[in-house]
Amino acid sequence: MRGPAELAEWERIDQLLAAAPAGTVYDPDTDGVVRAELAAEAVAAAAREARTARSCPGRGPRR
Repeated sequence: MRGPAELAEWERIDQLLAAAPAGTVYDPDTDGVVRAELAAEAVAAAAREARTARSCPGRGPRR
């Protein structure tokens, strides 16, 4: 069973394609919403890493 958020995402993609020229293929790499979500996740990950580094000074980023 699909959740409401996933269904909303598919509806959003459907609307994007309906408004695009015929033959357009969906590309998540050029989707502004997807790119914004990935950027927000990267910022959150960096903040978590910074908090971990401050709370455990001997533990730096994993290499």
